[in-house]
Amino acid sequence: MAKHKVPDPLKLRHLLESQSGAAAGRTAEACLAAGQTIDAIEFLVLADETEKLEAVRQDAISSGDVFLLRALVRATGVAVETEQWQATAEAAEAAGKLHYAADARRLAESTRD
Repeated sequence: MAKHKVPDPLKLRHLLESQSGAAAGRTAEACLAAGQTIDAIEFLVLADETEKLEAVRQDAISSGDVFLLRALVRATGVAVETEQWQATAEAAEAAGKLHYAADARRLAESTRD
């Protein structure tokens, strides 16, 4: 399989306006391969890659990455459950990301019924 180079940020913005389907999926894969997960999210949405979006969500939870999890919520409109915020807080604390842990705990409290 050919390796795709990730375009610069301005080109990525332009591609968001012009790509869909398979092309958006290829751009998302290039971003993921380069470790640019945050850039991949919107392309995954355009490509309707729900399984990959769920994998990114699970990675964000298990790594305690509140920033990435919130980006997923904005892009997909899928809310994070209280238990997921709690798991994110625990992972963040274990990784020494104390600010993320505090944010995730606050967000868990705000989603309780």
